[in-house]
Amino acid sequence: MSQNSRKSRRTGPPRRQNNSLLWVLIVAGGALALVLFGYLVWAMATGGAAGSAAQVTPEVTGAPKLKADRGEINLGDVKLGQTVQAEFILTNVGDQPLQVTEKPYIEVLEGC
Repeated sequence: MSQNSRKSRRTGPPRRQNNSLLWVLIVAGGALALVLFGYLVWAMATGGAAGSAAQVTPEVTGAPKLKADRGEINLGDVKLGQTVQAEFILTNVGDQPLQVTEKPYIEVLEGC
């Protein structure tokens, strides 16, 4: 009997291929889709993405108005060459869209 003419005989149910990786990918993809869907629902319910500003009641009608959360920051004595960092939160408290048309600048005053 030649090798090509041999027939293998199996008994029992047909073999099932191992699809565990496929199921892991399906479950992981479904979980990711649920997380993204939940984030989108949360973002729509809260009025924006994480970190976005909350809705502000307009203080000015008919025009935009920029308002800073503080008027100044005192960093104390700073040595020459030392890096310092400060943060202001800017909010449009007008009822019209605020458009910045020029490059913003910051004025640093000595001894104030």
